[in-house]
Amino acid sequence: MGTSGAGSIGGMSSYSPNTPTPHKPSRPTLSPLVIVLATLLGLLLVVAGFLAGRYAYSSKATPAPGASAPGGGQGQGQGGQGQGGQGQGQQPQPGETRDTLPEPPPEVLELIRKEPKREEGDPFAQGAVDAPVVIVEYSDFSCPFCAQFATKTKPEIQKLIDDGTVRFEWRDLALFPEGKTTGAAGRAAAAQDKFWEFHDLVFADHSGQGHPSYTVDQYVEFAKQAGVEDLDKFRAAIEDPALEEAVFKATDEAVMRLGLRGTPAFIINDQVVSGAQPTEYFQKVIQEQLDKVNAAK
Repeated sequence: MGTSGAGSIGGMSSYSPNTPTPHKPSRPTLSPLVIVLATLLGLLLVVAGFLAGRYAYSSKATPAPGASAPGGGQGQGQGGQGQGGQGQGQQPQPGETRDTLPEPPPEVLELIRKEPKREEGDPFAQGAVDAPVVIVEYSDFSCPFCAQFATKTKPEIQKLIDDGTVRFEWRDLALFPEGKTTGAAGRAAAAQDKFWEFHDLVFADHSGQGHPSYTVDQYVEFAKQAGVEDLDKFRAAIEDPALEEAVFKATDEAVMRLGLRGTPAFIINDQVVSGAQPTEYFQKVIQEQLDKVNAAK
């Protein structure tokens, strides 16, 4: 249904300041999260398989090995073509195993604990407001790795959302031009309480390659399938510049405040997860955070 946009490198989609977009966030100064995570990366154990989808927190917005960059690139990445050279993966430090998961330092915890909204009636959230575990996803509708997560891992997490264990909150992080417009369409669907139905249809349509773009008529067709009742209102909304500006604002906030440069990215209670990691990895982090909450009772 969609058409392919920029090329990709396997792992996750990342922001590059050298690619012109209709709206480019001003270059942020180093945020506390960027500085701390640069150090934390040296301590984190993630085997090469888990790093297939990692992104870089670098303030220079250099794509991580295995990340796709807007406009493609020249080097061989981990699992695909693009900038970043040959993806090697992070090597374990002495004494670490793949089962260890260091807790972020206090500066990072203070930052990420402010991210969950837990707002009743939030159209971009699923699950109980008082769920013990909250996952905040920063995502781009045009990102192939976001589609991978949405179609393969999210359905497994949905079981925990439905039983009250997990609350799931979406944030726009539209690093590609195509994601900006689809993000606006998602907000138009959300205005009629059909965001998640629209979300599932768009990602199911994704081929997993490139960055698809859609026409207004195609967005309307997605909305129709999603059960949006007032399609004329939906069409008018996606053509309203205010919705695209809202997507830009959300993206700018994620880049400036958190230093996020790639999609998908996740905050799971007190942990940051980068990329479309295997489902088992998400389940492991969720269980660890749930155990931590229960132990504190």
